[in-house]
Amino acid sequence: MLRAVVGGLAFSLTGLLPVVWAVEEGELVRKDGRWEYVTGEDPALKYLLEKHLITQGEYDKGAHIIEMRERLSAQPFHINYGQGLNIKTKDNFFLKVRGAMQFAFIHDAYNQAWTTIGNPNTPRVEDSRFVPARRAGESAAALSNRIARLQFLGYAFDPNLRFDFTIGADRPVGSSFSVGNMSLVNFYVASWHVPYANVVVGQYKTWFNRAQIQSVLNLTFTHRMFVQDAFMANAINRRDFGITLLSDESKYRLNYAIGVFNGMGITLDRLSQPFGRNANELMYTARLLWRVAGNPLYGEGDILWSKTPQVAVAAAYAYNPGVDLLHPHTSTRNQILEVSRNGRLLGSGIIDFQTWNLDFIARYRGWALQAEGYYRQQQVRGAPTEAIVPLGDAMGWYAMLGHYVVPRKLEVAVRYGVFDPSTAHSHDLVKEAGVALNYSFDGTYDHRMIVDLTNLTMGAGGFAAGRPAVSTQDLVTNSVRVLYQFYW
Repeated sequence: MLRAVVGGLAFSLTGLLPVVWAVEEGELVRKDGRWEYVTGEDPALKYLLEKHLITQGEYDKGAHIIEMRERLSAQPFHINYGQGLNIKTKDNFFLKVRGAMQFAFIHDAYNQAWTTIGNPNTPRVEDSRFVPARRAGESAAALSNRIARLQFLGYAFDPNLRFDFTIGADRPVGSSFSVGNMSLVNFYVASWHVPYANVVVGQYKTWFNRAQIQSVLNLTFTHRMFVQDAFMANAINRRDFGITLLSDESKYRLNYAIGVFNGMGITLDRLSQPFGRNANELMYTARLLWRVAGNPLYGEGDILWSKTPQVAVAAAYAYNPGVDLLHPHTSTRNQILEVSRNGRLLGSGIIDFQTWNLDFIARYRGWALQAEGYYRQQQVRGAPTEAIVPLGDAMGWYAMLGHYVVPRKLEVAVRYGVFDPSTAHSHDLVKEAGVALNYSFDGTYDHRMIVDLTNLTMGAGGFAAGRPAVSTQDLVTNSVRVLYQFYW
């Protein structure tokens, strides 16, 4: 009689026990190639069995009842690995966790002009003053963690309601400001419900020109070109906070993207400017793309060794008015010097930017040709008394050609670009030429090594507010870069 009472009490108690007890005793097991959570022994039943208050048969019956109840009430989830750690549940939730690391070695050799006049147009900041960036010796070498990022990607509530939360500790080599501190990289939610009218809101790359849309993890060279960085939509950073309406490029041949942004780069808005100046202004962008053949996507090389031609052309426009570069916010100044490298614009006044872009991409059987042309109107609203000569407009172009000589493994590439920061001045051109070897260990962009050689020649003339502006010397840098990328 006592055993029957105890057994009945045990079954009653297990019905009231919180499920979390069983969860604490559970484990992950692999079923059909996926990891699932399976509940282990119930601690209450186990205690009664060990005290000989119930039989083994009664224990097995109680454990079976608990297991069936939990299967009906619990939401099972699956864990597997495929380009990141993937966690998926049955209630329309999916999370992909990825990590990206880039380690670089750089050796730069400088000409004599670097030690005498330095670079007045892309200056350094010392004691709140702009001073020419000089080099103390003929060469320099550095090891750097160029990229360190943790990504949380996926969807929630609905497979077409997607999110991207990415934090990073990127550090440009030689940076005076970025010291590896964590910061928000991407922070957005995207509705992919209507293919011809998708919506993205948050902080992300402005959908403007191809060179900026491309991920730093998919580049053929170790870094973007000077001219590519200079022509960002906002002239500050390739990322901004805003909202974009765009079509799904995988479904249509003719595609568009229209966006409205703060126009101040990452983490800032117009109220961040001194005295909240021009706080009623926003940045507007538009992009139109035609997939002539196939879908070339946004990697620089043809790592997939396309069996049919993949060709696309696009045009874009960005209008970013009222950007205060006379007395810029510290974060704005740092982004201009370290990300867009438009340092000669600092101190020039309050500027209305209008930027036009044309880009082209073609891929076929391991060959990839990419080219872009830019023009930026730089209208100064108010300028300091030192700015006697108009700022002028900016223009530039580049072309890049690569070929996978060993399919999905080894790519050879060359590129050349020219940047004219001001059409109103002379001897200020920036010319860049480079050659690269790109080796993939796994046949993807994820695990690879890149070695490139670059020659960068910068004219030291042109306008630079509050800094020496007249020089006929060229600043020449010859660089060797080695980059190892690990993207899991």
